[in-house]
Amino acid sequence: TLQPVTGTVREIALNFDFNLNITNDHWHLTHCNIHNTQSGKSLDLAYEEQEVGKKKKKRMVTFVSLATADFNATATSQRFSVGISRNWNLLSEETGTNMFRDKKYGNSLFGPPEFLGNALSLMWHKRRVLRAARFLSSDGVFHSYNYEDTSNLWNPRDCSITNTDSAGVNRFLGIKNGKVVVGSEDSQRWTFEYGDL
Repeated sequence: TLQPVTGTVREIALNFDFNLNITNDHWHLTHCNIHNTQSGKSLDLAYEEQEVGKKKKKRMVTFVSLATADFNATATSQRFSVGISRNWNLLSEETGTNMFRDKKYGNSLFGPPEFLGNALSLMWHKRRVLRAARFLSSDGVFHSYNYEDTSNLWNPRDCSITNTDSAGVNRFLGIKNGKVVVGSEDSQRWTFEYGDL
């Protein structure tokens, strides 16, 4: 069933109302292709076998890390969930895990599960993905931030705008008969492009 969209922009984007009360609803972008406007590449996953353990306990495991690749509309490895504002985590649709950092094996990892640590906290800043004074660059690596560098601008494309309530139930933003509504059907996609006001 479809329902009119309610709530202020603050409640939708920031998850609290004008009285700073936390709301039950949480809006985010799901099923997104994160596209670099200058390189034409999209965020993707890279799989690499690495040896772990010591001496007789050494074994090979598959590490999954953040990478970039040419856009592939059908690749689940290029689909991620991201936040709209404040701090958020980068969730891979393919692995079902948030991007994390391991002190020994590196940054921007999504697996293997046994090495999963605390999820990296990210935020949008002037169309850039920011983490601890570093911007996500077109090569899929975080580098020291440089506002003059326009190669690190990213656009979420082909996304669902998703609302998750306190019970974990998802609803999706859509347009029906010229009106913006929310419903249970995930059938419409949204692309965000920069424009001057």
